[in-house]
Amino acid sequence: MPTTKGSCLEGVTRCCKLHSNVEQVMASLVTITEPCDHTEAGGGNRLSRPCRVGEKLIQFTLHGVATFAPGECPMGRSFNGWHEGMTEASVFDVNRGRWVLGERADHERYVLFNAEGIVRAAGEISRIAASDGKGERDPDGRRVIIGKPLLPGHPVHDAYVGKPSPVAGNRNPVAYFASGLDHRLCGCGCGQPVNGKSAFVAGHDQRAIHERIAKVGTVSDFLDWFDQVWSETGVE
Repeated sequence: MPTTKGSCLEGVTRCCKLHSNVEQVMASLVTITEPCDHTEAGGGNRLSRPCRVGEKLIQFTLHGVATFAPGECPMGRSFNGWHEGMTEASVFDVNRGRWVLGERADHERYVLFNAEGIVRAAGEISRIAASDGKGERDPDGRRVIIGKPLLPGHPVHDAYVGKPSPVAGNRNPVAYFASGLDHRLCGCGCGQPVNGKSAFVAGHDQRAIHERIAKVGTVSDFLDWFDQVWSETGVE
């Protein structure tokens, strides 16, 4: 039976394509009205997610600069560590790996970088992976933060960067601590707090989708718009 534009069969087919990329779809929908111009490090061509405030943080303690010979570091770095004059973005990029991180780290959302007792940079964690961004960890067990540096204006950045380390006297280069920023806000923009790893209050993800659809028009209008915008990203 032939289908016409906007028919149920065509809508189902296109909706399946949309929902097969649900994380990126939700990110793009929410950031339509809540833009974030950060870019992820090590995560490929992925859309930005709205900034959230986390419950717990990881702190990495950095030391002086250590250099790598060409090809020595699986991340392709020439050095790691900290020295005077480094930008916050550079501190994040060259020190986001390679760390010994267990399962606990997978539940954290933010990371601080401490050098000489001062927090030099902060970042948001999207996930933790191997150096190539594909596996869970490198053959030697070490892992890399996939994410982005936080900018001034973000509550975690402003609470910690440039200030004394909140974890003093810890000899372990990796430390976990509870933050006074003890809640995250629902990703739909309603302002309600959420718990656990969820980005939304129950049901608010669907509400966010339908609110964005309504801004475009009908469901069919939204599918046309989404297909056009998605094709322009070059992501399959």
